[in-house]
Amino acid sequence: MSKKTYIAAVLVTCHVDGQRVDVQPGEPVPELSGHDVQQLLAMKAIRDPEAEAAEAKAEARADKAAQADFKQAKEAAVAAAESTKA
Repeated sequence: MSKKTYIAAVLVTCHVDGQRVDVQPGEPVPELSGHDVQQLLAMKAIRDPEAEAAEAKAEARADKAAQADFKQAKEAAVAAAESTKA
């Protein structure tokens, strides 16, 4: 399994091999413990590009489905209005 890559959203200071490391926003964060990753994600100090991409895809699918539902409802409303015209 490949290592997951996180991107710093703000300046993140961490310890790597006993050395203090400052990670600037936009740079990849070095490998951290699971607990550190959870905490940094909760604070929105780091981003998960893979999760963001999956969320964007899901949003696009939901939007497309909503547009199709709207179109179908609109066509039904127009048809109903047409049928009541004398």
